[in-house]
Amino acid sequence: MFRTSRDRYHKQRWGRVEDPYLLDNITMSIREGIIGAHGFRADYAVIVTWERMAYGGAPKITQVNRYEEAKRWTNTYQVVLATDEIRSYVIMNYAHINWTSSNTAGALQGRGGLQSAMAGFNGGNGTGWTALPYSGEGRVLKLQEFSNVGIPGRWVYRVDEQIISGGCSNESIGFMTTAPIAASMIGGVYVNVSGPCLRAGDVVKVIFDEYQVDCIRLNMHRAQCVLPMEGNHTRISEHFIFCNRH
Repeated sequence: MFRTSRDRYHKQRWGRVEDPYLLDNITMSIREGIIGAHGFRADYAVIVTWERMAYGGAPKITQVNRYEEAKRWTNTYQVVLATDEIRSYVIMNYAHINWTSSNTAGALQGRGGLQSAMAGFNGGNGTGWTALPYSGEGRVLKLQEFSNVGIPGRWVYRVDEQIISGGCSNESIGFMTTAPIAASMIGGVYVNVSGPCLRAGDVVKVIFDEYQVDCIRLNMHRAQCVLPMEGNHTRISEHFIFCNRH
């Protein structure tokens, strides 16, 4: 969860504060979590935190001695929208998930029911809905346990011209991502690749056109290759074929 302390931020004008340290933390989380964000720096960020949100129809507790009991019926989660006015990213942090539905949906103490909680985002105008894993399936509890960037409870996406998920995937069918997507025709530049989750002992090999190159595993969801000097590589993504693991 991202937060700022009152003794650290600077109030520039009414309704706006600046905390460079917080923006740096958000920037590094995005750079490390999603390929193609190496040159990104968050100039602005909106952070919204829902702390101890109860489900619809939860009993109202006012006694202090029942505070621990009340926490069992609440969820705590956060959304961070960051941009440099060109690229935009969203970070969703799930700290505690204890309920998955509401009484109006037929749930019993926040569980079960006819309609499970939905988690995701849209284009801001009600269109382009993108659901997070486990959304609407009654398994939304797993959002706090799993991640697409290797940090339990954290989910990162690029959300401007196209929706790009951060991290990696162990699904048998998926897609590969390269950054940059274009380079000089003479090659010799570093290319980051992302797709399947890479284990510590994996040997990563990538084919650009008909040329196979050995790559270096940087972390679980990223490897780095050197574009071969041969061939026409003006559009890298069009020539990326597979990532082989041994």
